Amino acid sequence: PVMSDPAPPVPATAANTPRHPWVPPAGDSPVSVMNSLTGTKVPLVPASGGTFKWYICGPTVYDAAHLGHARNYISFDVIRRILTDFFGFDVHLQMNITDIDDKIIAKAVAAGVEFRTVASENETAFLKDLHDLNIRPPTFLTRISEYIPETVAYIQRLIDNNAAYVASSSVYFNVAAFSASPHHAYAKLEPWSAGNTALLNEGEGAGGAPATG
Repeated sequence: PVMSDPAPPVPATAANTPRHPWVPPAGDSPVSVMNSLTGTKVPLVPASGGTFKWYICGPTVYDAAHLGHARNYISFDVIRRILTDFFGFDVHLQMNITDIDDKIIAKAVAAGVEFRTVASENETAFLKDLHDLNIRPPTFLTRISEYIPETVAYIQRLIDNNAAYVASSSVYFNVAAFSASPHHAYAKLEPWSAGNTALLNEGEGAGGAPATG
């Protein structure tokens, strides 16, 4: 018989990652979407009547928007229009602008201006880009600078509950404590990204310490 080399390890993917239990909401919907928690298509049922409350992460405004931003917001705008214009749902879309960040501060220091100047100029340019691309504006636009006390209080609650810790003048999510709790595995974006330190480091910013595992 012809012997073959042992098969390489199968990487963790959507197809072979164990799924978490999920309790579907009551009701039905003409729209089905992929549920990343279960790996199956499920009806998209609004939590309240015919209204969807949708949060979308806006940009960190340290520089001009690029093609990747355009692709992202055009894609979500198309989905929003399908839900509202075709299926008749009411969509309340909230977008947050990150206007305080290590990259913003570093760019402001290099330019010799206040960080608010860098953030404001790039936010204005970003919103103009959305308009020029015929992307509908969000229902609500918020900025992290408007919610500093609430953010600090929330982070303190995480620290008090051992869900975060202080190190190197920064606060970090306690991945070990989270992963040790039942039915949890910390991963960025997708469950099968657990342990991918490259993805974690990508989100740390210029002032963060690199993840080690």
